Amino acid sequence: LASPLLLPVILTAGLMGTTITLAFVSVIAVILTLAGHGPMWILAPGHPAARIFLLQGFLVIALITAVPVAFALDARKLLISKLDAQKRKLGQSEAHYRSLAELSSDIILISGVDGEIVYLSPVVERVLGLKPDQTIDRNVREFVHPDDLAGLLEVMRQLGGDVREVSVELRVRHKD
Repeated sequence: LASPLLLPVILTAGLMGTTITLAFVSVIAVILTLAGHGPMWILAPGHPAARIFLLQGFLVIALITAVPVAFALDARKLLISKLDAQKRKLGQSEAHYRSLAELSSDIILISGVDGEIVYLSPVVERVLGLKPDQTIDRNVREFVHPDDLAGLLEVMRQLGGDVREVSVELRVRHKD
């Protein structure tokens, strides 16, 4: 009967609360067994050694089941809180870089290794005469000056290997 009662404690109080509760349950179980009450007395009436053995088994099983679960849940909560903190930091960094890109007078773009445009700064409208949404899902090659295309292809080849990030300056063509 004690195991189902321990479950809410394990889920809410964590490892420390579970340990304290197990100590409390152990004291009560020992006192009741020695006083001739409780399930240990009923299971082995007239056999004090058997009652003590059953009590020890109960306590060991309670510890073996409750403590690892409580420990795992505490570790999970800690990992989740760390992940949330990293998400907040990442969101702040992304907002910072996005505002820098939007305030820059140069075209800043993010593309895949294949050249497909994922993000293009709003200045593209002034520089190229195109709205940013007209360039999404198009390829960078469409906008690069023909004389700079070889440099772009070299950068794309590097990104296909071990290089993760490259900055490159290229001339681009206006829509007209």
